[in-house]
Amino acid sequence: MRIVAPMVILMVLTSTLSGCMGESESSSGYLVTVTEEIVPFASGSEYVNDGETLTLIFNTDLIESWPNGSNVVGVLVDLSFDEDETSSGLGCAVGGEPEPDTIRGTVRHSLLRWTDWSSGSSNTNYQGNSGVKLGYSEMLDTLYPSFFYGSYVFDIWISVYYSHGIGNNETQVNFSESGIRDKIDFGEEGLGDYFLDITVDAEAGGSFQCQHDDEGEQVDYEIRLITWDYDIEPCSECYVYVPSCVTDDYA
Repeated sequence: MRIVAPMVILMVLTSTLSGCMGESESSSGYLVTVTEEIVPFASGSEYVNDGETLTLIFNTDLIESWPNGSNVVGVLVDLSFDEDETSSGLGCAVGGEPEPDTIRGTVRHSLLRWTDWSSGSSNTNYQGNSGVKLGYSEMLDTLYPSFFYGSYVFDIWISVYYSHGIGNNETQVNFSESGIRDKIDFGEEGLGDYFLDITVDAEAGGSFQCQHDDEGEQVDYEIRLITWDYDIEPCSECYVYVPSCVTDDYA
């Protein structure tokens, strides 16, 4: 399942850049190469009562080592759950289906550049659902780091994906090495406390002579962090990606 909110952001960016993206044989630019690693952070299972929100807090001190460095560029959360509705009565032998419950999750973290960053979505426990996924922003069948926001960082990301240089010439946006680094290097911003809010809205089904009870749901969670290690090198003859409708300098 793709999460609606992050996909909206990507759709806006794509719409904004529609007709603007191009490629050039420019002799000036930077080549950004990235090593991405998904780091396990926290996992567990909690019972959440109907109508309540459970807030879990995790600090990155839980992570003992950072093989790829600690430049955290996004967070991924997976919530999974079943239906534990109970039933009783003679009528349950011939009817009385359970009523789907709604489970909502929100992951929050404070960044210096985005102090109220969050990603949230909901789903029901109707049979066949795929749970709730937070922080996923998929494009071109790969992950788009959830902390990235804005057209300039999108330009950098797509150049990384295609292994192209990023444009730097008089007729296109001027990307400096320091400007690129500022967009993809979060330093210690991705460290510290992460908050996971889980809310359950339970509904009890049933039918004539079949009483159903539903007081909440057991929710399993898994949290992972996306880290980027990178190199930025001038490229004099690489194939360069340039956003052709952007004219402001990027420094």
